[in-house]
Amino acid sequence: MSTALLQMLFDQRLKSPNHPCKQISVAHSGSTTTEETECKFGDTLVKSKAVTIVSGNTAVRTEVHPEGKSSVTSDSTYVGECPAGMQLGDFVSADGVKSNILHPDAGKTPASAQ
Repeated sequence: MSTALLQMLFDQRLKSPNHPCKQISVAHSGSTTTEETECKFGDTLVKSKAVTIVSGNTAVRTEVHPEGKSSVTSDSTYVGECPAGMQLGDFVSADGVKSNILHPDAGKTPASAQ
């Protein structure tokens, strides 16, 4: 993961014609970005606030707080080159399934199968 990759994903997300969310506000203060969005899923409207903090070139923390729902926190830290079998954008979930944030439709595989 890189800062450039995160920015690209952020920009693409808002341009997607199939994206159910619209940005209400975005504010930058130093290394912190705060974004408020509204997402429509059928007849349900979900408002949320996301706070992303970038620490130098090595770490990113994002906290998403949807109204009336559980919050989600993501911590990413650069620890070196990608390990064997991994490439830029890959991540392994807690249940051991590997996906790529750049190619979400490419399928998910158990990390142990790599």
